[in-house]
Amino acid sequence: MSAFPLCIIWYGYGIPLTEYQLLQMTGVPTFFLLFRVEMLLTESIDSTIDINILQKYRKSVTQSITENDMNGDNCTIDVGRKSKFSEMKTFSEDLISKQIKSFEYFKCLRIVMTIWVPIYVIFLIIQIIMLVSVISIPVEKCAKNNYQHTLHDKIIWDGCTVKIPTCQLLADVSCNCAKLHLTGSSNGESSVYQNITSFPPIFAEMTHLKRMQFSNGKLMKIPDTIANDKPYLVYVNLQNNSISSLPSKMPSVIDFDVSFNKLKKIPESIWSEENLLALFADYNSLQSISANVNLPYLQVLWLGHNNISNIPDSITDSLDLEEVYLDWNNVKTISEKWSNLKRLRSLFLNGNGIQDISSNIATELKDLTHFDVRNNSIATLPTEFEILAGKNILTLSGNPICANQNGPYIEECVPHCSDFCNNMDLGDAYCDARCNSKSCNFDEGDCL
Repeated sequence: MSAFPLCIIWYGYGIPLTEYQLLQMTGVPTFFLLFRVEMLLTESIDSTIDINILQKYRKSVTQSITENDMNGDNCTIDVGRKSKFSEMKTFSEDLISKQIKSFEYFKCLRIVMTIWVPIYVIFLIIQIIMLVSVISIPVEKCAKNNYQHTLHDKIIWDGCTVKIPTCQLLADVSCNCAKLHLTGSSNGESSVYQNITSFPPIFAEMTHLKRMQFSNGKLMKIPDTIANDKPYLVYVNLQNNSISSLPSKMPSVIDFDVSFNKLKKIPESIWSEENLLALFADYNSLQSISANVNLPYLQVLWLGHNNISNIPDSITDSLDLEEVYLDWNNVKTISEKWSNLKRLRSLFLNGNGIQDISSNIATELKDLTHFDVRNNSIATLPTEFEILAGKNILTLSGNPICANQNGPYIEECVPHCSDFCNNMDLGDAYCDARCNSKSCNFDEGDCL
């Protein structure tokens, strides 16, 4: 029964519904509708049969009573039986009356269903036709704007794994997309996809894009208008490209991955996008972070392998932070305010120039499971850190403190498979670029 409201949503208002959502919204109601029609037909037939049986029964009772009325000699003897027949006649008439009312109800329903079902089927057929057409339609026919279509337009359209048949007219299908997934080879093999350095015109027509992955390519620029053109965009993965600058705003994005690019700066406004939950910008050339970080719901922050020298205190106002990578930068000090991040589980600071760490980190961060400060300049640690010894939380190898082989951090000073990889990340069913080396057995097979 969702055909009418679905069509209003789809055609009238252009609400983005994917082909999978269309199947769910039409297939399930259709199944229950047909099931209900079958039940109504069965009940209607049963009701008709019951009326016929009762009418035959009433006729036989009436005949029996009439025959007894004609038998005047046995009037006294048959009084009891005659009374019984009379009661049976009254009872049968009541049953017939109720059954007729029930039959009239089913008759009305049958009339309604006779009208409703064909209309529903017509709209359902229209939706199926649209669904089939949008999946198979070539880019030359669906594009709105008048421009010369190129191979890059086709590659982008073919990379749309969830297409949206949003249109105002039945035969007016657009190249709209909910999920774009394009990824080149991570081993350096060339492909036609990897020749795309900027988004072709068809990308502008994907106004209902929700998830976008464009990784392992040669993309150099993101359209400045992406925030206005794609208000539904929540997931962006542009890992391993050649991007040197970002749009000034990405207000709807909650997961943003621009790692392995050529960024030197992240726009100030992005550090204030309240919807952002995860930011991955490791393996770039970032020099600094905004002094006024305002990301209240940020949970994951990866800024490793950059040239950052100062971490502003404002970042500790993101109280939902659970995972922070600041490894292999030029950070010298860690503020005591980091102890405010009570939900912090992973803090990676290896490969910096840190000399001192506040004792509050050991005592206040109760949920901490990974604290990596390898390859720094730490000669001593507050005694509070001894509570982390032997718990497989703290890693210290490559620091002066490990020169004391009789100290409390013997296990924590054992070298890992690589200076870049933490042994706790090995074999976790995820290919970590830091562990993708021969010495780490290619992340214990996760990257093979």
